[in-house]
Amino acid sequence: MDDDAAESMSHQELLGQVRAFRDQLRPRADYLRELGFAVDSVLAECDGLIAFLEGGSEAGPDIAGLCAKLAAFHSELRGFAGLERQAERAKAIGSIPGLLDAVEDLAQRLSRPEDARTATSLQAEVEAARQRLARGEVPVEEMADLSLSTNAQAAELSRRCHFQAAALALFWESRPPEWWAGVPAEQRQKLEEFLGSWRAEREKILGELPIADRRRLEALRPEDFDQPGALEP
Repeated sequence: MDDDAAESMSHQELLGQVRAFRDQLRPRADYLRELGFAVDSVLAECDGLIAFLEGGSEAGPDIAGLCAKLAAFHSELRGFAGLERQAERAKAIGSIPGLLDAVEDLAQRLSRPEDARTATSLQAEVEAARQRLARGEVPVEEMADLSLSTNAQAAELSRRCHFQAAALALFWESRPPEWWAGVPAEQRQKLEEFLGSWRAEREKILGELPIADRRRLEALRPEDFDQPGALEP
């Protein structure tokens, strides 16, 4: 806000702008104060001008001086914001090698045959990202691909966990009284607690599974659990 703009405004327009600026600044005051900004004096100047424009103060403030002070303060904030963005970008780029190591470790731990394609894809994406980093480039596209791949793998792992938890619960529910009679008391208590939690969350867990998994689980008969792979997702 420059002097000419301030002079051409009505009192209500100026009041609205100064009040909006103060209200945006006040929640960040503690943070800006710690960084060395003279935020308290700016807020005090704003409060003084607002009080005058609202008719609560007879002392007329130096509007031109205040506008110059606000402009300088705003310019200082913009410069700091630019430095913050640069620091955040540098921090983000600096974290990429660690992320690539973590993804590579995940790929190496995917030992199931059906995960082979995903593991190969992750390895290739990690290598492509490292090559771009070595050239001094930011691997934006490669990191986006890795994000999609790891999110898909996380969803698959979640599906397996839900399937196995549901299959185990259904297995224990299907056991006859004589089976339960052979379970030690302490272990039986833990299984009963698990089944209590399962029954409370049954519909939620089954509802999060693909329809084919849910149908497969709901079609299981007690004797089916003795078949190899019955509890495998």
